[in-house]
Amino acid sequence: MPADSFSAETYHSINAFYLHKNNTKHAVRWQVVPEDAADIPDTAGKNALQQQLIAQLSKKPVVFDWQFQFAQDGDDPDNPAVKWPDERKTVSAGKLVITDWQEQLEGQCHSVNFDPNVLPDGISASDDPILKARSAAYAESYKRRAIEVLGGALQGDNK
Repeated sequence: MPADSFSAETYHSINAFYLHKNNTKHAVRWQVVPEDAADIPDTAGKNALQQQLIAQLSKKPVVFDWQFQFAQDGDDPDNPAVKWPDERKTVSAGKLVITDWQEQLEGQCHSVNFDPNVLPDGISASDDPILKARSAAYAESYKRRAIEVLGGALQGDNK
């Protein structure tokens, strides 16, 4: 079913990561849960969800609660195809606050290669083979985007 709104959806990690503390590690999956799904403007058309988000951000930030769901015995952190039971311990890890937007090609993230395996100290990837494969797939996607943008810029310079 298509989303009704970018800001009213809960986004889930299907891959597990490990949080490290005091020589122990805990497998977690994350999710971001909308804090306020009220007052969503009604929009239609080709870019309805983007236009809706722009309208919301003109009034106030869109806020999500970033949560970690902890694995228990029997949960396989290396298998993203199996959902962990909803009863697993969940803690709030912080807030994701969206305050502004940009056109995709003009945005600051356009020239960044997202790699889910480049992680801060204290967090490591599970041995999920799909998670490992995502690094190579995202690198290839980034390379193709860069060639496309560079090719367009070069063609524009030759005119």
